[in-house]
Amino acid sequence: MSASFFKRLFSSVIDIVLVFLVVYLAFVAGGRTILRNRVENFDEIYSSYNEVLAVYNSDLQDLQTEYDVSIEIADGDETLEDIATAEYNYKIQLVNDQNAIDIEPFNEPLTHYFLETIYFYAIGFLVIMTIISLATLGRTPGRRLMFVKLASQKGPGEFEKPNPILVFFHDIVLKYFFLIITFIISMYYGLILVLIAFSVDLILIMFTRNNTTLRDILLKIRVLKASNGRK
Repeated sequence: MSASFFKRLFSSVIDIVLVFLVVYLAFVAGGRTILRNRVENFDEIYSSYNEVLAVYNSDLQDLQTEYDVSIEIADGDETLEDIATAEYNYKIQLVNDQNAIDIEPFNEPLTHYFLETIYFYAIGFLVIMTIISLATLGRTPGRRLMFVKLASQKGPGEFEKPNPILVFFHDIVLKYFFLIITFIISMYYGLILVLIAFSVDLILIMFTRNNTTLRDILLKIRVLKASNGRK
């Protein structure tokens, strides 16, 4: 029997969380140091950047406190409140402009570091998920916990274990690869693509006879309920 949408969803969520946890641990264990060493004088740059941010946040907090006091003193007088708001907005703009000038020297080196951090997580996720999927022929930890499995359809009611190529295209290329690439290019478009993919999968699984997604249909793969965690 085909697995339900929620079983498929939760199995994917479990796998994603576990893989990102592994990537995070790898980042903390050595990846972060490697990436920081690629930026000359990273420790000094990052420390100075945080000092600038601390001053900026302190200035914003002081202006907010000053504004709150002015509004309290105005005591409902709309003219005084308008004056306080105008002055607050003017000072905020000055602080923002000064902060933009202050952080400009840090933009290039830190942007390089943060971009490489994103690449580390993205590539690390794809590599580890690929290894897990191929090593288990699709019986990932999430699928085992939710008692579902991949099966290649030979004919009506006939199934067999999928080969590694089918698993790779089903679980990596058509499921995660394009989402990850889009997220790297733009988080905004990445979120839109996730919502679209989620909606399409939901509609297909809920309203097709065999609860199949587009990638299931293209690759002639089914996600079935398993009788226990090992079969």
